[in-house]
Amino acid sequence: MKTNFVKLRWLFTMLLFVTTMIMPTMMLAKSIDLKIPEGDGAGTPYKIGTAEELYWFAGLVNGTLPGVKKDLSANAILTDDIIVNTGVLDPNKDLVSGNDFIEWIPIGKSSSDDDAYTGTFDGNGHTISGLYFNKSNSWYVGLFGCIGAEGKISNVGVSDSYFQSSNCPYIGGVCGSNSGELQNCSNSSTVIGKENEYRIGGVCGYNSGTVKDCKNTGSVRGKETIGGVCGYNERRYNEKGGIIENSFNEGTVSGTGDYDVLNIGGVCGYNYGGTIKSCYNTASVSGQYSVGGVSGSLGSDVTNCYYLSGTVADGKSGIGGQKDENGKAEKMSLEQFKSGEVAWLLNGSKSVSTEESTLAWYQKLDENADAYPVLKSTDHNTVYKAPLFSCDGTTRIGEYANKPEGDKLSHNYQMAEKADEGTSNLYSEECAICHN
Repeated sequence: MKTNFVKLRWLFTMLLFVTTMIMPTMMLAKSIDLKIPEGDGAGTPYKIGTAEELYWFAGLVNGTLPGVKKDLSANAILTDDIIVNTGVLDPNKDLVSGNDFIEWIPIGKSSSDDDAYTGTFDGNGHTISGLYFNKSNSWYVGLFGCIGAEGKISNVGVSDSYFQSSNCPYIGGVCGSNSGELQNCSNSSTVIGKENEYRIGGVCGYNSGTVKDCKNTGSVRGKETIGGVCGYNERRYNEKGGIIENSFNEGTVSGTGDYDVLNIGGVCGYNYGGTIKSCYNTASVSGQYSVGGVSGSLGSDVTNCYYLSGTVADGKSGIGGQKDENGKAEKMSLEQFKSGEVAWLLNGSKSVSTEESTLAWYQKLDENADAYPVLKSTDHNTVYKAPLFSCDGTTRIGEYANKPEGDKLSHNYQMAEKADEGTSNLYSEECAICHN
């Protein structure tokens, strides 16, 4: 009997030893070491270049760092691309199963004055990838949870990330809720609201501030009030708020559920008192009620916006429940997008910046042409209303070009076999278009 007891005690001791050895590994799979970045967050923004520094910054803003005072107005700048987890999404933008990802904690926990982020965060052109959030009953979800009226987020992209929540009214790739400024931000991740969620957007779930020069190429899914760029846009807290301008969506927007799947839009799900200006959508938008290529439902202004033909079901329009109108939300063909026409219209039918407005949209129309308008200016991609000729210089093929006086396409040279096979050189370069 005593021998059996000794054996059991030995076995128990070994189990404790093995468990102790394994536990640190298990914890590391779901947690991350924190590292204090350079800077002071005030005169010198925190310089963030690693996941460890990003999580420390989130803890600083949210007030979860032991012994460190909470700082909602801390400023930061990214110094490098940051990868938190790898391989979060598969090619269809669905969550890769079987992986134990480090969980993300959104920066700025709520819309109260004691929790919303009010600092300046400059992504500096960098991307944050591999964020993973999959929890219920969390009100504000995204890279940032809630951005206050003084908050400014710019020049940052969110990619290969997964945000899903149930019973959460504010979900977006860049932020759940914005009362400040979002500029030049992008999302190429998956954003999902389950059950009774509403205000779900690729870039921003809810906006009462300004969203400008932003884009979504990620997947957005949910039941109610869903948009490619923003779920719900509202002018509420100040007269200048509720603005979505010079932004676009190229990611699928899907309303899912058995009933009351409504307010689904390519750019915005529901525009209530806000303004949507000079935006476009080229991706599929689906749902039951109030489905639009640009906005699902409309309670205020939509001007100079466009959507690609075929992105909404037959009988649907640019604004849910309304007929398309010139100057508001217009359907455009793929050829109209490719030709430069939509880019020119988005710029207010002009090709030169003025004191009232600067050019925002560009598109390369010749070699390595852009299929759709872009927000980045490069050499020779300003769009002019001027004749475009084929490479022979005589055949007019379009009404928009990258030179103010007009332009012609470059030759598309390929190797062609000569008719005279008696020569030593059987092949020569020939343009596949004009054969010169």
